[in-house]
Amino acid sequence: MPATAVAASLPAVAFPSPTDAGVTEAIRRHSEAASALDELVGRQSDYDEAEHDWLCDNLADATWDFVATVPANMRSLAEMLRHIRGNELLSADLCVEEFSVRFLLSVEEFACSAAGLPEPSGD
Repeated sequence: MPATAVAASLPAVAFPSPTDAGVTEAIRRHSEAASALDELVGRQSDYDEAEHDWLCDNLADATWDFVATVPANMRSLAEMLRHIRGNELLSADLCVEEFSVRFLLSVEEFACSAAGLPEPSGD
């Protein structure tokens, strides 16, 4: 059975907690940085290299902030995963080992906190 069929057959899980502000801000900042770079590249074939480099650095910083954000609840984790799935550029960035390792640590920190376990060492 395909994963989508399995997921569709599962009961919906209610997430009564709102998405926490840290995740909302990380998603907003990443989305804005990606949009600004897309806009520059899309509107000009001969764009200013310094502006392009600045926007790339800004996007890298926003990506790092996103992957280092530890969600406070299940709704926030779901929003982060949805943002990754819906963002081709971020999905590609998570192929970079530094980003993927940090994101997995953020998810592990959340899971340990939710389960009442000690924080991971980060090694």
